Amino acid sequence: MQIKRIFLLLTVIFTAGGLWGNPDDANRTNSYFEKIDFEFINNKLIIPVTINGSVYRFLFDTGAPNVISKELYEKIGPEIIKSTKTTDAVGNSDDLNIVQLPEIMIGNYSFSNTRSLVYDIRNIDIFKCLDIDGFIGSNLLKNSIVQIDFANKTLILTNNKHNLKLDKNNATKMELIGEQSSPLIFIEIKGKMNARDQVLIDTGMDGFYDLSHRSYDIFKNNDILQDIATAKGGNIVSLFGNAEQTEQHRVFIPSFNVAGTLFEKLVTTTTTDDISRIGTDMLKHGIITIDFKNKRFYFEAAGQPIDVSKPLPGFSPTVIDGKLSVGYVWDKKLKEELNYGDEIVKINDTDITKMDFCEFFTLKDIFEKQDTLAIEFKDKTGKLTKLTIVKNYPEL
Repeated sequence: MQIKRIFLLLTVIFTAGGLWGNPDDANRTNSYFEKIDFEFINNKLIIPVTINGSVYRFLFDTGAPNVISKELYEKIGPEIIKSTKTTDAVGNSDDLNIVQLPEIMIGNYSFSNTRSLVYDIRNIDIFKCLDIDGFIGSNLLKNSIVQIDFANKTLILTNNKHNLKLDKNNATKMELIGEQSSPLIFIEIKGKMNARDQVLIDTGMDGFYDLSHRSYDIFKNNDILQDIATAKGGNIVSLFGNAEQTEQHRVFIPSFNVAGTLFEKLVTTTTTDDISRIGTDMLKHGIITIDFKNKRFYFEAAGQPIDVSKPLPGFSPTVIDGKLSVGYVWDKKLKEELNYGDEIVKINDTDITKMDFCEFFTLKDIFEKQDTLAIEFKDKTGKLTKLTIVKNYPEL
């Protein structure tokens, strides 16, 4: 189920300098090393965080700033620093409070006097299903080194690179953008011609590589990628609501290089955001290290090249008004049968309409693991259509 990450890249429009401030740990000289077990639920990393002696569940998201839920804010009562206009990745905006948290503990290490946005997280269905209380974002991590080992479901947090086994041959330079300290690297795209794309390392994003429209336009004009299909629709739900319908492209990239590791045969889609992103699917192929402190990114794979090709359905599902629906229709034949917004009412004789959101949110596994699906759709007039959806490797 290609429901894109809900928070996407949260961009704060700063009206004054120093909005995030500098956590007290920035000036500490003592070395710390914390190894934390994480949960991986629907392609989201969930870690335990301790505040005021109580343990909470936080999404670990390097593509966002710190966020706490409205409920957690009301429980702990932190000081409000100011209110700021905040814009999500699809252009919707609202005023949010920024608060100062005296202490956040990850493992046994305490981050002091860090700042966080406050938002009614549990008003968004997907976060309610994940049962999370906030986000650990890149502004908290700007003086740390993070290593994520997906195979063992562990996350290491340290401020000393000598605590880790790092190979400079698996490294690339990293840039931290804005006061949020968003981590960006360059990857090398190889087609008929070669190019580079600057991407956000985004542990809050589903998928492998989302291609910005800006990069798409450049690559297409220089024979670097191959267009497979174009569709108009939507499959993004953001912080402040659904995005409007947009035209997106499904494309084939022959190969690309990330920190010395070669990946091959990727099919991806363009994104409404103005920067490309690397998401959580990369975690499944090796160990990543995001060295915020020294501005380096490492990727350690067991071997290469890594073939990331896989069969795909001819449409992308999404959620519209709490209903599992058609987001984009890529296949030409399916376009004669399906439209954006058609509701999915049955999958393999399972009645989706009788499920609550959290139940059908888990249907991602069906779309991922089964190559043939019997699906019943209902259009806006109430007409029902039964189709056998067969996943295929896109024709090139």
